[in-house]
Amino acid sequence: MLSRGIVSFVTSRDPDAVLMEHLSAMSLRQDRAPSPRAPGQPLEVLLSGYFGAGNTGSEMRASEIVRHMRRLLGPDNVAFSALSLTNDLPRDLFPGVRACTLSGFYPDVVAAEIAKCHAVVACEGSTFKSTFSEVLTALMAGTLGAAARAEQPAIAYGAEVGTLTPRLEAYVRDNARGALIMARNQASVERAEALGLRTLSGADTAWTFTSSPPEVARQWLARAGWNGVDPIVVFCPVNPFWWPVRAEPATFAAMQRTGQGRDRHYGAVFFHSNDEIASARYGVFIRQLADAFERLRVARNAFPVVIGMDRVDAAACADLIARMPFGAAVFRSGEHDVGDLIAILRQADLVVSARFHALVGAMPSGAPSIGLAFDERVGNLMRGAEPGRALAADAPDLADQIVAAAGRLDPDVVRAEARARIGAELDGMARMAHGLRAEFGRFAPDLSLPDLHDGPVGALPLDIQRILA
Repeated sequence: MLSRGIVSFVTSRDPDAVLMEHLSAMSLRQDRAPSPRAPGQPLEVLLSGYFGAGNTGSEMRASEIVRHMRRLLGPDNVAFSALSLTNDLPRDLFPGVRACTLSGFYPDVVAAEIAKCHAVVACEGSTFKSTFSEVLTALMAGTLGAAARAEQPAIAYGAEVGTLTPRLEAYVRDNARGALIMARNQASVERAEALGLRTLSGADTAWTFTSSPPEVARQWLARAGWNGVDPIVVFCPVNPFWWPVRAEPATFAAMQRTGQGRDRHYGAVFFHSNDEIASARYGVFIRQLADAFERLRVARNAFPVVIGMDRVDAAACADLIARMPFGAAVFRSGEHDVGDLIAILRQADLVVSARFHALVGAMPSGAPSIGLAFDERVGNLMRGAEPGRALAADAPDLADQIVAAAGRLDPDVVRAEARARIGAELDGMARMAHGLRAEFGRFAPDLSLPDLHDGPVGALPLDIQRILA
């Protein structure tokens, strides 16, 4: 028999609201007894987010969160489970992490996992934002709030707090109360404080991600036709205009029968927008990207590369290449390891990206980069950089702006900016490390925490060592 929650979800005119209501009920319960823990028992940590979605940036930062926590708390002191869209997690990135598949009615799955854990850590960079999915934000706010109300550690690690719809702002304010928001930039600190949340100034964890060796990237590029000499220009396209995804159970049922709607299917019962105005704006955006890409290729005699940082970017990659007279090499999430994609980015002489973590991934090599902003994240990342490093994705003259900005970039200035930014991010990671140990130490004073004799972050990847030298 179907549960009352599933029936209301399937029949509702606003399925997102039903999911949020049930997640809130789970979060705000006052009678939930915390999962018992004996002294010396490993802490069961629930990683809250959307693992298994094929998003390179999400996998970079989440794998670093797991690595950092094992190092900071002791590998034998923590055991991890992750809310996931799939049954399998990449073993190279998440060794020993149990996948909790979000199948069935999400709130029921989440409630069952919350009952088993001693702590919740929200892993998504876009932690509290309306850009991509209200349900994703509700999921993280709800799980954090449930842990906080049980007086367990509840931490958003390296979080972005951005623009929220009025109902989602009220939801986060009510449900995430008591959680500690370790924010990755000052703007997010201020937004979190305005929501009445505890804050700590931190960093995005992807900065310390170790890519594959440079020779691996050069091998992939050579197989794609690179001669080993020509400069490399990389574009990382997205469709900025088909977000947020929303739950559409009726559309999902119809797709199962007829296949209709598959082109905008995100995953599970969630679908991208099919708004005609958004589609028209996307068409203009892709034409502008193709124009700029071709002009840069000709002017620099460059080898063009397209990287899909998320599996949902496959269509944008194909649409961009279809408009380029000589095509381009393409490397996509799901077809290449995360480490290989980041290593390829770090071979570039110029990166133009609407994906936040493509810019983060490229910076340790000192590669000049231009961000295309469709929300506040890229602007926050490029704050303090020379003008023109962050361009509005919907600018009517975007191609001209990209070409002009690329012409102004001074590699020495870019490298100096990257050095300063990475140094500041490492300081933020150190603050998060001390904050994490303090939060877990209060909950489990019996933990024997390891000495951090080589600093809170540990040995740095070679690319970061070189740029800081």
